[in-house]
Amino acid sequence: MAKPRIGEILVKLGYLSPPQLEGALVHQRQWGFGLGRTAIICGFCTEEQVIAALSSQLGLPAIDLDKVELGSSFSPLIPERLATQHCVVPLRTSGLRGEVLVVAMAPPASLISQDAVCAISKKARLEVYIASDDAIQRGIARLYRGESPPPQREQLEVSPHQAPPVLAEVQLPQEGLVDQLGLSGRARQAVEQVALQHSLSSTEVLKRIVEMWAANRAQATAWVVPPKQAQ
Repeated sequence: MAKPRIGEILVKLGYLSPPQLEGALVHQRQWGFGLGRTAIICGFCTEEQVIAALSSQLGLPAIDLDKVELGSSFSPLIPERLATQHCVVPLRTSGLRGEVLVVAMAPPASLISQDAVCAISKKARLEVYIASDDAIQRGIARLYRGESPPPQREQLEVSPHQAPPVLAEVQLPQEGLVDQLGLSGRARQAVEQVALQHSLSSTEVLKRIVEMWAANRAQATAWVVPPKQAQ
C-alpha cells in the first residue's frame, strides 16, 4: 500500500488548506524544492508542522534536536564524515548492555542509511527519531565541532483558514526569499514596484502571488495585489 503524500498529510492535519497546497505545488514545480520546504518558504507551514507530517508519513517519532543536549561520548560511534553523509546525529544508547543506538536522522531516514549507521556503530539496532535537515546539520556542528546551540525560536501556528504569517517571520535564509529564488532583474523590479505601490515587503508580494495563483490559476495573468489592510 502506497504511503500518503506529504501534501495530503499536511492538509489532513489542518496545516495546509487545499488552495495553499495547490500554490505550494506550483511553486515546487517552478523552483524544484521539496514540497515540505516549499510550504515553509511560502509561509504556509512552520518547520515543526512539516516534521510532524513527515513523522506521520514515515511512522517515526519526531524530535526537536535543537532542544536536546548532545553528549560528546557518543560521537566516536559515528565519525563526522559519515554522520554528514547519512544525515544522522547519535543521541544516546539504551538497552541492558547499551546495544541500541538512539539517533536523530533527516527524512526520509532510509533503511539503507539506517543499516549503514547500525554497521558503523556496531550496535544491534537503531532507535530512530526524525528532525529537519537544518536541525541535523546544526546538531552535527554542535556535536563534532563544538558550536553553540541556536537560540530558542518562537513557534508559529498557521491556521489553514487564516492568512499565513508574513514570510519574513518564518525561518528563511538571511538574504530573504527574493534573493533565494534568483529572480531576473525585470521580475525583481516588478516585485519591488508592486511592493512600493502597496506599502508591502517584497516577500509579502511573492506570498500573495503564490496564494492567488493557487486560488485562481485560470486567471493567473490578472493577478492583483490588494492594498495593505489597516491594522
